[in-house]
Amino acid sequence: MSLNFPKSKKILKSCDFIAVYRKGKRLQGDYFYIAFVSGSRKTLGITVSSKIGPAVQRNRIKRVIRELFRLNKGKFPEGKVVLTAKQDADRLTNGEIREDIFRLLNKIK
Repeated sequence: MSLNFPKSKKILKSCDFIAVYRKGKRLQGDYFYIAFVSGSRKTLGITVSSKIGPAVQRNRIKRVIRELFRLNKGKFPEGKVVLTAKQDADRLTNGEIREDIFRLLNKIK
């Protein structure tokens, strides 16, 4: 299994995010929302609103999520997945972020 996270595995276009939100299934955790659409390959999109906090905190959350995806691709469903951070996500430790996301991923399967 490759441990890289190339551009081809990222959802980058606004229209792709909107398509996942409109067509996909959604689940809500304590600190994250997840929207997903089944497909042929795993791709990940991350959204963290500026309401969360300063750029340093938002970027840390995105970094932890990317690392989680990179190391645990097998736990993510096939298709497009968009993770959205809720208001208090900036107060979480890295381990708490992982736990909340894994809880959501277990509900999918």
